[in-house]
Amino acid sequence: MVIVTAAATAAMAGATVLSGTTLALVFSTICLIAVVISMTHQHPHHRHHHHHRRLPNFPGGPHRVPLLGNIPILASTDTPYVTCTELAKKHGEIYSLKLGDEWFLVLNSTETIREAFLDFSEEFAGRPSLYSTETLTDNYKDISFSDYSPEWVHHRKFFSSSLRSFTGGNRLEAIAHERLGELEKYLDARIGQEVYATAVIDIAILGILTHISFGYENDDIHEQMMRLIPGDVAMLVIGKRMAVDVFAFMKHVSRKEKKFIKAVSAQFNGLINAEVQRHKETFDPMNIRDMIDELIKSQKEAKDSGESDLDFFSDSHMAQTIANVLVGGGIGTSHSSYWAMACMVENPHLQEKVADVVEGAVGHHRMPSLSDRSALKYVEAVAMEALRFASAAPIGVPRKATCDVNFRGYKIPVGTPVLYNMYAVHFDEKNFEEPYKFKPERFIKEDGNIKHSQSFMPFGIGHRQCLGKTQGETIMYLVYAWLFQRYIFTKVPENEHQSLLVQNPEIQAARSPKPFKVIVHKRY
Repeated sequence: MVIVTAAATAAMAGATVLSGTTLALVFSTICLIAVVISMTHQHPHHRHHHHHRRLPNFPGGPHRVPLLGNIPILASTDTPYVTCTELAKKHGEIYSLKLGDEWFLVLNSTETIREAFLDFSEEFAGRPSLYSTETLTDNYKDISFSDYSPEWVHHRKFFSSSLRSFTGGNRLEAIAHERLGELEKYLDARIGQEVYATAVIDIAILGILTHISFGYENDDIHEQMMRLIPGDVAMLVIGKRMAVDVFAFMKHVSRKEKKFIKAVSAQFNGLINAEVQRHKETFDPMNIRDMIDELIKSQKEAKDSGESDLDFFSDSHMAQTIANVLVGGGIGTSHSSYWAMACMVENPHLQEKVADVVEGAVGHHRMPSLSDRSALKYVEAVAMEALRFASAAPIGVPRKATCDVNFRGYKIPVGTPVLYNMYAVHFDEKNFEEPYKFKPERFIKEDGNIKHSQSFMPFGIGHRQCLGKTQGETIMYLVYAWLFQRYIFTKVPENEHQSLLVQNPEIQAARSPKPFKVIVHKRY
């Protein structure tokens, strides 16, 4: 219960400034303006790509002002993704933005995004950089934030294999069920009372991810992570943008921000690094306890097989891989689930439908399991609709051209940053009827099976698709099925007429609802 209390405390503390945790997507959580300006100045070897005038055969865009370009258009709003969507109506599904010294390519439709990232998957697989993420990732030893390279491809391959190996079978389900048992104790002690929705979600989702990562031998690491990730780490990654990330010269002046970035990064990385070393000292190949053990196993197997170049798989790389699980998976999945909770509370009949479906297939004397999934398609649809409606990373995970690319008749120079507007795709009436309504049934066919759409891309596509897609979807299914099987959540009476579907103004880099409380009721 100490770990559960830590998550609840973090939710209360974060409610006044942050609202809780995001993905990861990770680079998807970087504020648009921070992304677009910072890389213009931070890396001298990119400067030969800068052009003050729009290049021939480069997409057009909105009118720009001297020096600032199109920065004023985006800086004047808390929702730049909405602005980008409006600009597409005037300038087309492909246009450019001039931000600082850099020209940006902006993709705004299903067709252009799929063509760019599937047909030109390697050409658009690069990543831009930020001072804060460079520090947080120990100079880009991670997967999510790192630029495209042969080493990155190997690192991603090793992690993907290790993740599938550890979470296969019923291991993920067993961890989820154990954590939901802890959440049940927390909620049962608060029946009829107000709780922060973020606390409910974080106890479930972050609790599952920290136990996947670190196992069960050290309660202290879970307690610290349950406070740190929704607090300072989330503030660093998705909170209000810091000047040091926006303007390069601020690295030399903004001591307070640099101190914050370094302190949070040192604390977060220090905890993970210590756990990696503890695991290496106690490693038993016959007893794989968690993802760290699985990565150590993969590291040893690679060395034993004679892999000559393992620079990409140092202990620091291993630690940063775990950091990606916690930041990308934890913050991204949690934010989507905040919206899910808000939408389900706003639409009580949807809670009842989930409960009826689960009751019919599972009853109420046991937890829903993965073996029930085929009978609980509606719950899967709720998770899919949560991911669509949330669009937690509204401009996607920013990419970068790895070489000169001829795309749709345009010449895109190497180094050009590429933004893709997932908000525009997920809220386009041509793709999803009544997109501003939360309608899980849009993902259900007449025969009851899942209806897939090429416009549904919450985890990205191509070389940079989120590696935790399968695990994230599985966790959301298990949590939602259990949560609404057992409980009913209603609005706090004095806020009965206030919408919960309001963007949190404290968060500039992701879509996240303002912090809200709910009343917990036991269903049976």
